[in-house]
Amino acid sequence: MTDITAPLRLSLAGGGSDLPEHYERHGCRLLAVALTARVRVRAERIPSGVTVRAFGRTTRAEHPELLADPLIRAALGHLSPVNRSGPATGIRLTIESDVAPGSGLGGSGAFLVALVTAVSGLYGGPLDPSAAARTAFLVERGLCGRPVGQQDHWTAARGGAVELRITPDGVADARPDTELRRAVDALLDRQLLLLRTPITRAADRPLAAQAGAVRGGSALSRIQNLVDEFRAALIAADIARVGALLHEHWTAKRSITPAVSNDRIDRWYELIRGHGAYGAKLVGAGGGGHLLVATEASNADRLTAAMAAEGLTRVAIGTDPRGVRITGSAGSGPDGTGADRTAPASAGAVRAGPDRNGPTRTGAGSEGPDGNGPTRTGRGSEAPHRVGEAATRRTSGIAGVRGAAASRGREDR
Repeated sequence: MTDITAPLRLSLAGGGSDLPEHYERHGCRLLAVALTARVRVRAERIPSGVTVRAFGRTTRAEHPELLADPLIRAALGHLSPVNRSGPATGIRLTIESDVAPGSGLGGSGAFLVALVTAVSGLYGGPLDPSAAARTAFLVERGLCGRPVGQQDHWTAARGGAVELRITPDGVADARPDTELRRAVDALLDRQLLLLRTPITRAADRPLAAQAGAVRGGSALSRIQNLVDEFRAALIAADIARVGALLHEHWTAKRSITPAVSNDRIDRWYELIRGHGAYGAKLVGAGGGGHLLVATEASNADRLTAAMAAEGLTRVAIGTDPRGVRITGSAGSGPDGTGADRTAPASAGAVRAGPDRNGPTRTGAGSEGPDGNGPTRTGRGSEAPHRVGEAATRRTSGIAGVRGAAASRGREDR
């Protein structure tokens, strides 16, 4: 048995530049921070078959390829010892999340980082954080063909605040930024408010629309160019400047594709500004989820009350310096992720599924060392597992993760 948790993330600046459609032409540079909200995956051996417990429901299948969920199906097919009669041993997965699916907080990326770490641990040894990020991206983008970028996987794997850079050939470098994490943590739920909208959505549609629209476009380059200004304003706790940059970011993002917003979101945005906020943006791909709002601390409660009347809920949350980690393991040995072991995850967590972005309890994690140091993703040999039909149609953007797949990512250990 292996218990793994991974944090969700808050995209701060430069989001969208981690899409291969952008970074293969212009490179990627963005800022993101891990949150205290987490996804948990427990993997256990059973005599045969596959059992998945999620969303309060249990699904069973004789073989991984018979599972309805594409992410679990692809991850198990890639990582478990599979032959024609199914896995050499059965597996039971129990999945929990602190945040509802479709919330724009990178839930599917965090789920996959936890899943590949748990499954690899069950079948031989957990991946280290950088290998988990590469493998999770390979599964989601390469094997499942979902139009995602890399930031969710890297932030979930590394924890803390990260500056993610990706070269045009797909080599990623996730650099820890302790100063930025502490600055954001001091502002969250005081001057930077996270408001949950009543809209949840699968990220595929807005992401696919952005991916199609960013080819050769200039709006995403403008967003990427705001990274240094965002960091400086956050470090200085200049909330008026942060708000102005959020507004500029949101305006540029809306110009990429109409899929990131709708009439309800536009109305909420104007109301938020009308109630004294300096600026705001939808977190993640857009189309729903959470709004990040910059306002004065003296105005926070008034703005919260006004938006509660519109169905928006203020979420009290903080940053988490820890990334993917083992929280429990039968026959425990050294922690393969390099993170400190902790007690198993709280039993009070709300069950969620292998979400498409992620029910609602924001746990608070204890303080620990920030990050695990920068790690570059090597370009190793081709993966031994065939990339599926969806990836055959679109393999762009996974060059930098193929080396991890070649040896299940264990070369970094």
